[in-house]
Amino acid sequence: MSQRRMRKPRRTRKKEGRSGLWPLLGLGAVAAGFLLLGRRQPRSMPSPAPQRLPSVPSLELPLDAELAWIPGPSGSLRVCERHRRARKTVLFIHGLGGRLEQWAPLLDALGPGLRGVALDLPGHGESDAPSDEDYSIHRLSEAVGAVVASLDMRLNRPGVQSHPAEPVILVAHGLGASIALEYAAMRPERVAGLLLVDPSGDQTGLTAEDLESFLGPLRQNPKQETAWFFRQLLIGSRLEIAEKVLGSLEETPSGALLAYLEGASAHSPIAALERVNGPVLNVISEWNDSPESLHRLMPMLRTRRIFGTSQWLMMERPDEIQEALWELLDEVPSNASRRN
Repeated sequence: MSQRRMRKPRRTRKKEGRSGLWPLLGLGAVAAGFLLLGRRQPRSMPSPAPQRLPSVPSLELPLDAELAWIPGPSGSLRVCERHRRARKTVLFIHGLGGRLEQWAPLLDALGPGLRGVALDLPGHGESDAPSDEDYSIHRLSEAVGAVVASLDMRLNRPGVQSHPAEPVILVAHGLGASIALEYAAMRPERVAGLLLVDPSGDQTGLTAEDLESFLGPLRQNPKQETAWFFRQLLIGSRLEIAEKVLGSLEETPSGALLAYLEGASAHSPIAALERVNGPVLNVISEWNDSPESLHRLMPMLRTRRIFGTSQWLMMERPDEIQEALWELLDEVPSNASRRN
């Protein structure tokens, strides 16, 4: 089946240069803890592990994926969907500077018994920036709610036997994990389980001075500061993956990057996590180990670590993320098939 795409005019974005303010001002430790990675930057970046890396997975969407735009709380949202008729839904949420294509390997792994959905968060990819300029984590979680509601509507179509939609499984990366946790805390009846992929830490315990030392330079040049830090985390990554990550970041408006980070600084994913029902599995890279990391603040959180990879685990190690998803799905009661 050929991939069906709805066309929407692309926004042009002004390209910006690099500043390198973090290394020059010695702000790497604060920035790394605050950025969505839940870790502090080491004194020196490690060399790539001497191991045979798996082949680079396809980063193109499956041919049978359907793309559409749906109304969000304050603008249109781009959504990708596979296996629409399946009752069990896995909803993928990217992180800062990402886009739904970053989940292509995981979408491709789903069999027809699982409905795979991914979205571009507001101000990312081809989704609109919020018309009300509200980038709080709570407001962003309403975009997830809009996607879930739209899936229910498309599931029960005229002429097709309707049935109640099952709660969704959320799979979320980086800052997207904070958004997923907030939605799950606000609507626990709609979420059956969560797979967190290198989630954001909880920055609400940092001092005002620490936050300002990071946010000050970031406000001067959000794109350059974020790009510098992303490049540090991509050392040792495969070229194809680094190009995709940095290319998506370049397309993200600077204002959205800053607003997302400011919103994250005021949100406690730990507080949201404590209100979540259902199983939660946390899969992290070796970078994710600061005092603000979720597994450090909540030792009972079930956590798996993957070594020798960048922070974009779903692109570099999709097979291991897939296995974690299968494990989580086994814990969720369902009449739908797990993989097929």
